[in-house]
Amino acid sequence: MAPIRIVRPRRHAGMRLKGERITLRPQLKSEDQFIRELISQLRNDCKESTVSDRHVIVRKRDGASVGIVEHTVDEPAKDWATFGTIVMSDGQRGWGFGSEAVQLIEERLLKREGVRRFRARIDKRIGLALYFWLRRGYRPARPDEAFWPSHNSDDIICMIRILEE
Repeated sequence: MAPIRIVRPRRHAGMRLKGERITLRPQLKSEDQFIRELISQLRNDCKESTVSDRHVIVRKRDGASVGIVEHTVDEPAKDWATFGTIVMSDGQRGWGFGSEAVQLIEERLLKREGVRRFRARIDKRIGLALYFWLRRGYRPARPDEAFWPSHNSDDIICMIRILEE
């Protein structure tokens, strides 16, 4: 398997988002190994992502880094955002940290950049991923709404959420 290359995005390098139970902050150089280990847990075909922003999810009660969330703005078009990898450390899944992270990013992008359309690419063989995005209000895209060339793959679902004006 090829080594995982860690890219430190800089689009919103100083951005910190604070929620009820978590804080999102930019990735630090010292966290490359933490990121590499989280991403290595994913299946090979789920590792594709174009990232302009990566945040480390930090649990407020003790300051522990518990996961990462990646997204790209203005992809595939203006007023769209695409979520890439969202992964939590072992033992940290199921506590709602990922959902809170996605909500914080969606709210900020809506307020600051006017983003009203969101998408995520998931592997349909991973039922928890589908359930995660459905709970967040996303739905499978129709063929005319899918923006990934490989959307017609038997294993990939493009999930979208469009906010009303």
